[in-house]
Amino acid sequence: MARYDNRVEVCWNETAYANSDLLIDWINNLLVPALPPGPCLLALDIAKFHSTKSVLATLRSHNIIPSLIPPGCTGLVQPLDVSVNKPFKSLLHDILDELLDQYQDTHHLNLSEIQKTNSSIIAERCILVTQAVGHAWEQFCEKHQGLVVETF
Repeated sequence: MARYDNRVEVCWNETAYANSDLLIDWINNLLVPALPPGPCLLALDIAKFHSTKSVLATLRSHNIIPSLIPPGCTGLVQPLDVSVNKPFKSLLHDILDELLDQYQDTHHLNLSEIQKTNSSIIAERCILVTQAVGHAWEQFCEKHQGLVVETF
C-alpha cells in the first residue's frame, strides 16, 4: 500500500472537519516555527473555531495578531486566496483527477464512487490526495516561483 506523501502534513480528527484543536496544533507545530521573530498578522475567515478563546490565547502567546475577515471580503483583503490558492487548487484538481484515473486503471476500482463505510478504500483515497497535493505544490512552485512575493 502507498503511504502519505512526505511533503504533506496529515492531521486527523474523528469528524474529519477542521476545529480549534487542529488549528492550535497547526499554529504551534507548523506556523510558529516558520515565522520570523517579532509580531505577525494572521488573516483568518470567520469560521467559528478561528475565534475561540483557546485559539486566540494561543495566537497571543506567540505574538500573532489575528485579523478575522468578514464574509465576501476575501478578494479584497486576502490576496493569496485570489492569486495563489485559486491557480494552486486548479492544478491540484487536475493532478488528483489524473491520479484517480491511474488508480482506477491499475486497480479496476473507482475511488470517486466509494462507499463511506469502506475504510480501507477511504484510506487509499486519502493517501492519493496527499500525493496529489505534494505533486501539485512542487509543480506550482516550479511554474509560479515568486508569485507569492509578487502578490503582496
